[in-house]
Amino acid sequence: MLKIKQDGNITEIKLDNVEKLDLWISESLRAPLHELFEKPNAKVLLDLSGVMFIDSSGFALLLSIAKSAGKNNGRFVIYNIGESAMNYFKILQLDKFFKIAPDKEAAMLLTD
Repeated sequence: MLKIKQDGNITEIKLDNVEKLDLWISESLRAPLHELFEKPNAKVLLDLSGVMFIDSSGFALLLSIAKSAGKNNGRFVIYNIGESAMNYFKILQLDKFFKIAPDKEAAMLLTD
């Protein structure tokens, strides 16, 4: 479900075979994702390709990860958000809160 790849000083995360970021998925991801920001200046890219739906617990998870990143001077960038999931970000106006990129290359530029 969670694929983690290290590319230099950037950690890339992909949610594999996840179409819904809901309560069940969010709870299983909470601890491993928060651990990534225990060290200062962590740079994490989250690939949401394939995720079609995000419920309130999924957004709560993303917000808590962003908060953890901020506490330790980290960078958290979300990319490859499908149109359906992006609509939820826009409705909630979270597209203005998160660093969001269309693809990996653009996401890497936002980590600086």
